[in-house]
Amino acid sequence: MSVGRTMETVVEGRDQIVRFLRGHPRPVPSDVVVTIEDAGDVVIVNAAFGSRTNMALAHLLATMLSARSGASVGKQVDPTRILLRTVTSRAASDVREILLCTDPGHLDEIIRRSLLNSGEVRWHLFQVARRFGAVRRDADIARIGSVVLARYRGTALFEEAVESYLWDRMDVGRAREVLRAMQEGTIRLETTPLSPIGRNGMDRYGDLVRPFRSDRTILRALEARLRGRRMALVCLSCRNVFHGTAERGRRYRCARCGSTMIAAMPSWQADPKEIRRALASMETARPFVLSANLVREHGDRALMCLAARGVGPTTAARLLRLYGFDELELLRGILNAEVTFARTHRFWD
Repeated sequence: MSVGRTMETVVEGRDQIVRFLRGHPRPVPSDVVVTIEDAGDVVIVNAAFGSRTNMALAHLLATMLSARSGASVGKQVDPTRILLRTVTSRAASDVREILLCTDPGHLDEIIRRSLLNSGEVRWHLFQVARRFGAVRRDADIARIGSVVLARYRGTALFEEAVESYLWDRMDVGRAREVLRAMQEGTIRLETTPLSPIGRNGMDRYGDLVRPFRSDRTILRALEARLRGRRMALVCLSCRNVFHGTAERGRRYRCARCGSTMIAAMPSWQADPKEIRRALASMETARPFVLSANLVREHGDRALMCLAARGVGPTTAARLLRLYGFDELELLRGILNAEVTFARTHRFWD
């Protein structure tokens, strides 16, 4: 084929593309236009900045979305796009807000913080630990990688692994410039429905970014268990023992005498003889009095705390003092207390 014929073919192809774009007036991603495509539980960010810059932006977006929703966010990165799988229906608008509102100066800190809770640096940490002699050279990462990650998190070895990961996988400096250009308007953000460009990458999903704190679905499952647990309720005035659950908004009162000094405990502990014996002494009655004060002041939230495994009145009082104003934070505190109890109770006398 002659050079002239080749040029004619190129020009004809160019003209076809131009006619197509004019007939489909959607914004086209480029080095100065970033499109955010909304495909339900998947958001595609078409960003032509290269793999390392996009990886840094993807970490920012996945981390912030995960923190907002309390659920895991899947991500896939290539040189021209970022795919995010979320559980929220307004993720596209959240992505736009994050890109426009996040201080570029905080990007490095956000990414480093996300890596503290990530398995993505495990391989780098394993290599650094092996290089420094912290693990044997023939050690199997599949068997001990998680142990190494847990043991050396927060140490100089971990910091070296993070630096190695950032050097290999991300260009945080360039991502910071891109973020600043978006906020200054030099790079334009456009939100669109799913396009053929975005659809091209939808069959690929990547690793999950764990939320910094417990998943919202886990917390709601915990709440359902705690609220459904049958508790023994002891009136400190007339010693009446009855049963109830942590019904939302309920205030507890003795049906026999009308007192609001109602102590709560697991049903299996509610032996009437033992209760009477404990209430006969000021010293042994203190947990009952503390429990009753918590129930009177906090109602169903106090019962949720006392229904948890390994949580007595003292721990419940601490949890309610710290987190009683926010139910999700309270549930996180209860979950942490249960985990601590499960880990340590075998060492108790």
